[in-house]
Order: sequence, then structure tokens, then C-alpha cells
Amino acid sequence: MAVPKPLVTPYRRFLQPRTLDAPPTVILWWGTLGYAGKVTLGDLHAVENLSRALTERGHRHAILSHPDLRLAGHLSVDDIFALRRTISRIVFVCGPLLDRAWLRDFFAVHAAARKFAVGVSILPAEQRMTARFDGVVARDGVAESYFDLAPYGLSAGELAPQIPPRRVGLCLRGPQKEYGAGRQSQHDKAGRLFADAIRAHGFEMHEIDTELTPEQGADAIASRFRDADLIFTTRMHGALLGLAIGRPVIAIDQIPGGAKVTAVMGRIGWPLTFAAETVTAADLDAAIAGLGAPGVPAALSATRDHIQRLSLDAIERAAQLIAAP
Repeated sequence: MAVPKPLVTPYRRFLQPRTLDAPPTVILWWGTLGYAGKVTLGDLHAVENLSRALTERGHRHAILSHPDLRLAGHLSVDDIFALRRTISRIVFVCGPLLDRAWLRDFFAVHAAARKFAVGVSILPAEQRMTARFDGVVARDGVAESYFDLAPYGLSAGELAPQIPPRRVGLCLRGPQKEYGAGRQSQHDKAGRLFADAIRAHGFEMHEIDTELTPEQGADAIASRFRDADLIFTTRMHGALLGLAIGRPVIAIDQIPGGAKVTAVMGRIGWPLTFAAETVTAADLDAAIAGLGAPGVPAALSATRDHIQRLSLDAIERAAQLIAAP
């Protein structure tokens, strides 16, 4: 007689005790995983902007964040699978909408809950995950796109940039694989062009990493944006956060054919956005030279106002969708 094999299941999360309470609506984001989620300043601004809009509507909710992040006003949960099955709405906020096991499993545990994705990038290869949501307010990747939720509420502060610029903040994304093998990021070319421009123009340079870490909190990242006269970036949030505080930005979309940097910057008409496959050193030199033109301060102010309006519209659209009966 054969000895039965012990039960080994990948679905242990479905079987564990559920002892934690949460409001009917919960917000998931990469910070739900803590530092392992590679959470950025833009992600944090997005979830908190949405949370404020829901609070203004009297809609009970909680942002689920890992205790390691120590974020005031968030519900600290180190294991989201310990939450009781009383959740009626699940909201995923910010970042590319990727098919991840923890998200699929959480949806399966709370199968009766309505699911929403807001402030997200929709990727062609991730249609199965996109289809799991009852409603989507995307920032790019679909015809009916809105805007990013992160830049709303940011102000220029007390320090204005020096024009022509002297100090450059370098904010690079690094390798990206989410767009598939046929659209590998040209981060090496973009980084090389920016480094050459910094040397050629004699700029002072400091790096800006938008990722929250135990050593680097939100205030520290924000201060590095404000310490720059000019932002060089391959990050969407590097561009938006820079412009939202009144800093000129030169952005390179490192994904061949253009991705979220091109799409989102195109919504505001910011002219100093380039495609990695075609941009040259001469393009960057011309962009830098143009920053001394008389109309630049007015253009920055108008762009900042435009970003605020578009971001608020996206936040309001998302809150309306989530809070609807």
C-alpha cells in the first residue's frame, strides 16, 4: 500500500488564521511590502493624495503599509493575509500594473471585494492582471488615460533655481524589464549622455534616488530635488516631482518606442523630453542653452499649474470611482 504524500500546497495563505481588522476599503501599494517593494517617494505621495480625497468624502479606508516604513496615518500590517474577510473594496495605487503572486492571492482570499487600480501604468503584456479589476484610472497605457496622482500639492518652496543652472540633480531609473525583451531599456545610453553633459558644462552634480530606504526618508529625497537648479532624469516621477516644485527638467524616455515618461510628459507638453533611441549630445546642449531664455520662468510656472490641475483631476476621478455606492 502506497504511503500518502504529505499535503504541500502553495496556497498556505488561504489557510492561515485571520485575526486583523481593517476598514471596508483598503489601499494596497508597493509600500504594503515594505522596503522589499522598492517603494518610491512618488508612490508615497500618490497613496496619501488619494487617501486625503477619500477622507474628504467621508469614505472609511486604510493605507496598508509594512511596519518597517513607520508611516504615520497608515495601518501597519506585516502580513496582509492575516486580515479578516470583511473587506469590500481593494484599491491598488501607483506603479506599473504587474501580475504578482501576492496580489493574485490577496484578490482570491477577498474574492467578493470590488477591485480598483488607480494611478497605474497599463502594460500590453499584463492584460490578464488588468482584467482582474472592476475599475481602472490609468495614468498611461490605455486610450482613456488620466494623469499621475503623485505631484498634486507639491510647492516650489522658498528656494528658486538658479538660471542658467549650476547644480544638477541626476535621477536615473536604471534597467527596466517590464516592457519585455523587445523593448529593453537604453539606460546605459541615457546615463552616458547625461554624464557627458554634466562634464561638458561644468555642473555640480548630486544623485537623486527616489526610493525610500531605512537610511533615506521622504524629506531627505524631497530636499535633494530642491537643492538642484536642473533635473536630469529617466524617471517619470523624477520629471514630474521636479517640475511640480518649479525645477526645469530634461527627461529621456529610455524605453524604445516611448513608455510612461513620453506619455505622461506629453500630457503637459513639456518640450525637453527626448527618446533614448534618437537623442544626441547636441540635443541636450541645445536644451541646456535654451534654459537661459527670458520665457523660461513663466513656462515653468504654467507647467507647474498644469500638473497640479491634471493630478487633482486624476485624484478626484479615482476617489469618485472608489467611493461610489
